[in-house]
Amino acid sequence: SGYYLLSSSKDASLKIWDLREGRLLFTLQSHAGPVNAAEFSTDGNFFASGGADELVMIWKSNLYGVNAPAIDWSMGDRPRTPATITSNVPTSNNP
Repeated sequence: SGYYLLSSSKDASLKIWDLREGRLLFTLQSHAGPVNAAEFSTDGNFFASGGADELVMIWKSNLYGVNAPAIDWSMGDRPRTPATITSNVPTSNNP
């Protein structure tokens, strides 16, 4: 969409940033080692991540709804450890 940035890291995390507001939205961890590549699909509904653990994971973005991103189990590889998703989106009670 051009409004979000996806970053990958040697600490095994993916981060989704809101470029309009200049802040971190989500931190995702599922790979067992550095995440070497990450990219959104052209329509922004999915993104893929590939890591040193030799797994490629396909995620549903869910950036336009109220839900956090989630692994799409119908595609890609299953992680060896459960995915951890940390939301940095403030709630209405905690701006």
